[in-house]
Amino acid sequence: MDKNYESNAYLFTSFKKLEKAYTEYLLKRLHKYRLSPNEIEVICALPLTSSAREIVIMTDVSKGLVSRSVKSLRAKGYIVTTLSEKDKREQHLSLTDEGEAVRLKIEEARATFFEKAFEHYEGTERQVFEALVKMLAKNLQIE
Repeated sequence: MDKNYESNAYLFTSFKKLEKAYTEYLLKRLHKYRLSPNEIEVICALPLTSSAREIVIMTDVSKGLVSRSVKSLRAKGYIVTTLSEKDKREQHLSLTDEGEAVRLKIEEARATFFEKAFEHYEGTERQVFEALVKMLAKNLQIE
């Protein structure tokens, strides 16, 4: 076991800084859409699911923040909600045409960020990085 706690703490602080840089980059690139980080997560999850409950699970954003984001995105005209035929308590979410255009801009910004982040990776470095992150997550029992 690595007893170099200072080094380990630095690594985890680096992850936090990377996440902050990612969020700030997206917010800067997408400023004209007036989106919060949680709204970005909701928009990006919609091609995969139409359920707010599933978005909570997929994005690790709280139910309250997803609900607030849905309300805000609906007010901005980026999503529409319809009641489920099976369960009237459940709403189905979908992107409007304008919301889909915003989603594409988000995906473009994400791709640019990741291209820059992994710009100097050579050979199997990315695979090694992914394996190490997966191992950390497994050790900490994070899905």
